[in-house]
Amino acid sequence: MPYHYLVTMMPKHKVEVLMVISNATISPQLVEIIKQLAKSGHNYEIYVVASADNPLVKSIDLIGVSYRMLPEVSKSGLYKHLIRMFWFLIKSRPSSVLVSGQYATYFTLPVAFCLRVPRRIYIRHHSNFHHKFGLVLGLMLDKLMNFFSTRIVAVSQVVKDILVSYENVRDEKVEIIYNGVDLELFLNIWRQKEKNSTDGIFRIGVISRLTEWKGVEDTAKAFREFNLKYPNSSLHVIGAPADSAKRVFDILKELRLEKFNFQSQNLNIPLFLSHMDVFVHVPTEISDEAFGIVYIEALASGIPCVFTKSGILNELENAEKFCSIVEHRDSRAIANSLEDIYLGKVSFEKIPASWLSNFDLSKQGSCYLKVLTH
Repeated sequence: MPYHYLVTMMPKHKVEVLMVISNATISPQLVEIIKQLAKSGHNYEIYVVASADNPLVKSIDLIGVSYRMLPEVSKSGLYKHLIRMFWFLIKSRPSSVLVSGQYATYFTLPVAFCLRVPRRIYIRHHSNFHHKFGLVLGLMLDKLMNFFSTRIVAVSQVVKDILVSYENVRDEKVEIIYNGVDLELFLNIWRQKEKNSTDGIFRIGVISRLTEWKGVEDTAKAFREFNLKYPNSSLHVIGAPADSAKRVFDILKELRLEKFNFQSQNLNIPLFLSHMDVFVHVPTEISDEAFGIVYIEALASGIPCVFTKSGILNELENAEKFCSIVEHRDSRAIANSLEDIYLGKVSFEKIPASWLSNFDLSKQGSCYLKVLTH
């Protein structure tokens, strides 16, 4: 097997780059970074905090890259990994450390700082979450990790703005590297849908964890209103249950069960989108999303979309040319946009290939490799 639970922290060769990952499941973005690191010729070590059945672990297995696993622990157990990482770093002395995921950041960066690893880089995956909900401990840890790092990768301009404007990070310390998407999987999906659609059902798709700031409650209210007027419609949601789940189901409870469908996970997003007639993603504030990869996937597919502006969509000029843009927390506006799309009252331009190219998966991997080795 190409992985094993950690028995010893002693490297077998001089390590130039250390990559530590936690809090991840399905991530083509991390897999691409690993692929390019493996091909780069640099000596590296990769540590993944996960269980053996984690989809990310299986994806790394498929590309044949060696790595080590650390067992999953609670926050209170992170000190064990911190001690392990201390012994590894004191022996290996890598030139660069890249961390992704909250837990990996917490137990790796402090040790790398104390041992003066020259390049200490972490990927900032969240934007305003700790600020929005007043999570004092989270804010303190964010600022500590900012201090311990020599470089911070922000996945969008929104994230960089939070770091610079709210957390007093120097502008030059933050580098924007967009999350990558395997665009070939999503292009022309809508054309195929038009060929295959014969049953007369108007399907509304959502991909979002059921947490308040994702706006799924607003979508549920809009669908309830829309379905009463157009009963040949159905709502299809992919997303793990969270704090908003009960409220979402309470909103929909007056509708027949066959009118909506929920899945906690779906490994084939292109196939899901190919069966939808419209896609909805409506975060509740402009900076709630750090990135919002579903924006890119849906726009690339050509499916009609109803969006609020958040995350990466803030960086699309004249977004209303390519999708329906509604105000935040406005279920009536969402319902009206669904009706306009259903009745064919609106049409959208094709998203420019030049904009989509910013999110090329290979390009993303190359950018990380440059940050790690220069």
